[in-house]
Amino acid sequence: MPDWTCYDSGAFTHNSLAGPAIFAAPARDLVAALALQPGQFVLDVGSGAGAAAAAALQATRGEAVVVSLDPSPAMLRSARENGVSRVVAGALPNLPFGAGRFDSAMASFVLSHVAALQDALRDMLRVVRTSGQIGITSWGDKTDPYRNLWDRMAEEAAGTARLRAALEQGVPWQDWLADPSNLQSALEQAGAARVAIYERHYPVSMKQADFLAVRSHSITGRFLQKTLSAEKWREFEERVAAEFRARFPDPIENVRNAWIGVGVRT
Repeated sequence: MPDWTCYDSGAFTHNSLAGPAIFAAPARDLVAALALQPGQFVLDVGSGAGAAAAAALQATRGEAVVVSLDPSPAMLRSARENGVSRVVAGALPNLPFGAGRFDSAMASFVLSHVAALQDALRDMLRVVRTSGQIGITSWGDKTDPYRNLWDRMAEEAAGTARLRAALEQGVPWQDWLADPSNLQSALEQAGAARVAIYERHYPVSMKQADFLAVRSHSITGRFLQKTLSAEKWREFEERVAAEFRARFPDPIENVRNAWIGVGVRT
């Protein structure tokens, strides 16, 4: 994959800004949906800064064995800083574990990034024991004016066709997984049984500067930084900041919806 898809450069911003404001609450709900118990072995796939792994440790009072797996060394360092002591470098599919090693495996907003969705889900099912669970979260299709404006200006800077082609490469399943029926069918086709899908809504309040920093280190932002010259990128950031100041209050507030899918290995 091209280097702009790597999350190393965005690890600090993801951990310090996006994690607390955007990812922590869905991680807690994913862990609750899996009903994790002390003594269980739990795998957090594509863990990033470890929001779901840390939530699993908290829910089990530190008495579960929780492993964070991510391809980004910088993200794994952040996970360790957040109290996750067991970290492994790796990615979906081809998880570096034997069959049936875990009681549960979870992936928090990760599957939109993988190239082979069914292979990834089957591999997650492979590493959990019989009657073990896998849990998935994906963003829904609810939009807000803040992301819409930033995305529109990003398309103007990079070119609509060029940016959309990049997103097809970097997050090929993002739009598809926003439909809960697709998430359910993907889990079932991979072999999961007793699939349940839950919708959750999450209020988000952020300072404009923090929101823009998160967007600048998103996969779209990293593509723009790779594509534009340093001068053009600086001009883009200045234009966006000016537009936000002119149009929106500070802090900005919105609500995001997400889907939680849980299935059982038979």
